[in-house]
Amino acid sequence: MKPAVERNKIKDKRQKKKDQLKLIDYQYLGVKNRNLTMNINRRFVIKNITIAVMIIVISLAGCSEKPELYELSHFQSERTLKQNREKFKEQLINKTILSTIATPVDSVEAERWQGALWALGLSGYRDPFVQQKLTAQLRIFDDLDAGLQRSLLEAVYTYHDTLFRDEISGVVRNVSSPNLFAMAVLYLHRAFKFQQAAEYLELLSVRFPDWQENPILIMLTNQLQNESVKLPPIIDIFTHSLPGNYPVLFSLQREERSYPGITIIKNSKGNFLRDADSTIFYIRHLTRAASNLPGYLTNGNTPQGIYSLQSMDVSRNVFIGPTPNLQTRLPFEALPDGFFHSVRSDTSWELALYRNLLPASWQNYLPVYEAYYAGMAGRSQIIAHGTTIDPEFYRDQPYYPFTPSLGCLTAMELWSAENGNLVYSDQLKLVNALLTADALNGYLIVLELDDQKKPVELSEILVYIQTAESAAQLAFVSDYRKIKATDDAE
Repeated sequence: MKPAVERNKIKDKRQKKKDQLKLIDYQYLGVKNRNLTMNINRRFVIKNITIAVMIIVISLAGCSEKPELYELSHFQSERTLKQNREKFKEQLINKTILSTIATPVDSVEAERWQGALWALGLSGYRDPFVQQKLTAQLRIFDDLDAGLQRSLLEAVYTYHDTLFRDEISGVVRNVSSPNLFAMAVLYLHRAFKFQQAAEYLELLSVRFPDWQENPILIMLTNQLQNESVKLPPIIDIFTHSLPGNYPVLFSLQREERSYPGITIIKNSKGNFLRDADSTIFYIRHLTRAASNLPGYLTNGNTPQGIYSLQSMDVSRNVFIGPTPNLQTRLPFEALPDGFFHSVRSDTSWELALYRNLLPASWQNYLPVYEAYYAGMAGRSQIIAHGTTIDPEFYRDQPYYPFTPSLGCLTAMELWSAENGNLVYSDQLKLVNALLTADALNGYLIVLELDDQKKPVELSEILVYIQTAESAAQLAFVSDYRKIKATDDAE
C-alpha cells in the first residue's frame, strides 16, 4: 500500500486532469457554467479516463512547445532594392522584349521569343512596335511551333481586348488543338462583346465532335453558353466536412479577378480561426493571372473548386521570393491517396469522386468543377505564395499594389527599396496562422461570390461564418449526448 498522503496526491492529480478535460469540452461549446459538469455521468468519465489523460497531455504539450513562427526580419531580397528593380525593368524591356522581337522567328529564336512574350505579360509594356510585331506573327501563325503559338495567343489576349481580332479570326478556323482553339475563341468572344457565342459553339461542335471528352472544351462550352446559374448557399459549403475532417482554407473571390478576395481558415472542429482580439482571421489574396484567362487554361486565373493542401515549401523562383509558400494539388495532379491524405480504394480520378466531395446543393454547380477539369487538362503547381515583383508595373490596375501571377494565389508583400528587407507580408501572416493551428495539411476551396467590381470584404460573409460555427457546436453537443446516452444504457 502507498502512504495515504501519496494516494491523496494521485487522487488530486487525477481529479485535476478530469476538470481540465471538462473545461476543454465546455470552452469549445461556449458554456461558461462549469457547474454543469457535475451532471456528467461518473461511469462515463471513469471509463474514458485513459483517453482523457492522453488528450490533456497532448494539449499541455502543445501549449508548452509552440511552433517556431516566421518574422519579417528573417527575410531579405536583393532584387527588391531600388537600383536592382530599375536595372531589371530596363533589361526586361530593352533586351528581353524589344531586342528579341526585332529578330525573325526561327527554330533558334523561338525560345527567346517565348521569353519576350512572357515578359510582356509581366511588365504590361505597350508600344506600337510591339503591336506591329505581334500582328506580324499572328499572320504567319501556322508556321510557328506549337509552344510559340500558345505563348503568342496568351500574349495577345493579355495585350489588348480588340486590336488583333481580324488576325485571330483567321487563326480560329485553322487550329486543331483544343487548347489553342479555346484561347482564340475566348479572344474573339471578348472582342465582339460576347455577341457571337452561338457561332463559336457551332464551330466547336463541327471541329471537335467529341468535345465532351475534352476538359477544356467542356468548360469553354459552359462559358460560351453563359447560362445564369445561381450560386448555391455559401452556408452549405462552410458547414460541409471533407474526408478526414481536415482544416479547410476558403478563398472567396469576385468573378472579375482584378479585385482581391479574402482567404479564411476553418479548423478541424468547424471553427474559423481568429486573431488575438477574437475577430475572424483573414488575409487578402489576388487570384488573377497576368493573362486574366479562365482558370481551366494553363497560366489562367486560379481555378474555382477544391484543392488538396500539402504543407509548405520555399521556392527558388526569384519572382515568388524567399518566404514560405503553401503547396496545393489539383485533382489528377495528385492521385486520390495523396489528395485525401490517406490510403484509399480509389486509385484514379472519376467525376463522381469529385462530385461526392461537395454538399448536395453544390453538386450540379459546374463552376466549382473548374479545378477538376483544370487538373484533368494538365494544370499543376498552383500554390499560395508571396511576391518580389515590383508592384509599380501595375500602378494603374484595380489590384495595385498586389501583383498578378501565372495562376497562383498571391499575397501582398512589400519590401524596402533601401535595404531589401521585408516590411509587410500577408504570406507570413497566413503561414504563421496555419503553423499555430497545426493546419498545414488539409484542403483549399476557391469560390467566386458574385460580379461586383470591388474587393471582397469580411463583412459580406460574416453571417455565414457565425452560422457555420453555431452548426458545428450543435453537432458537437449532439455527438456528446449520443455517447453519454449509450454509456447510460450500459
